[in-house]
Amino acid sequence: MPRACIVKALAPCLVVLAQAIGCGDGSTSGETGGAGAGGSATTMTSASSGGGPAGGSGAGGDAGGAPGDGGAGPETCVRPTALNTGVPPGTVLTPQDGDITVTKDGTILDAIDLDGSVYIEAKDVTIRRSRIRGGIEIGHYPTYVASGVLIEDCEIGPDAGYGGVHGVYDRNFTLRRSNVHNFHLGVQANSNATIEHSYIHHPYANLEDGHEGIGVMSYAPFGPGSITLFCNDVDMGVPAPDGPEGVGNASYEGVDQDGGDPLADLVLDRNWFNGGSYTVYVLDHWQSVTATGNRWGHVAAYGPLHYTATVDGATPSPLVWTDNAFDDGEPIPAPSSR
Repeated sequence: MPRACIVKALAPCLVVLAQAIGCGDGSTSGETGGAGAGGSATTMTSASSGGGPAGGSGAGGDAGGAPGDGGAGPETCVRPTALNTGVPPGTVLTPQDGDITVTKDGTILDAIDLDGSVYIEAKDVTIRRSRIRGGIEIGHYPTYVASGVLIEDCEIGPDAGYGGVHGVYDRNFTLRRSNVHNFHLGVQANSNATIEHSYIHHPYANLEDGHEGIGVMSYAPFGPGSITLFCNDVDMGVPAPDGPEGVGNASYEGVDQDGGDPLADLVLDRNWFNGGSYTVYVLDHWQSVTATGNRWGHVAAYGPLHYTATVDGATPSPLVWTDNAFDDGEPIPAPSSR
């Protein structure tokens, strides 16, 4: 798609909350549709507080369960679903056509339904309560000037078909309470990225390019910022309904195939992982790895984890491994680097 709309200080084409813009001739607003059906909710408390997974009772209606700023706090994690991620029920969205390129620092895009993608080339940009049917690209090679990006309460991906290679790409961002689907790679988080309370699911593989479905990927060397996944459901076990079958490669994959400088610290805290060849890959190189209170599904070709993390190709990365198990309670033992 052409980048049909440029956000600039002196040339906005539609103001959304004073700084966000959009293109197209849509002048009407629509109310968001209802969320899809969800399963039972599951709550996890931190391993340090003595908690494991606690079964919750059935979902339905407005879940409202995931904690956010000023919410239940960091000790509580409610399993993300289509009911408690994405655009909040009742939000009135403004339709916009084409792509948006943001070049003004501090821009806020709020409550839009965009039939295109967002390209961010500015600092401290916020996208919230929005339906983005393409992807969100943060910065670009080689400058990557974008930083401090916040994406929250958004649904990202088309209703059907192939959304593209990346849902969100690729550094200096926080993704919160968002629903990401129908991409080859749901979220690429290469550096200084936090993904929390989000539902990443239904991959759409691009087999013509040899791309299999990946939920979240970190590819090095792109440090030094840390990468944190907290309280997400990353399910690659079921492909998009109209996509190729059986092509989920990994729920999370962190890899330095170039053998360069170490990636930064990796934190995997109270996530649900499912699907893939191995469900989770943690490969050279990492400064440290912390995995606490995560739960794995049993859908994987080879097993839950492939782990070869070292700092320099020989020295094992410092590892904290606590309370990690399959979702039926079977413990997953701590890995070794070789």
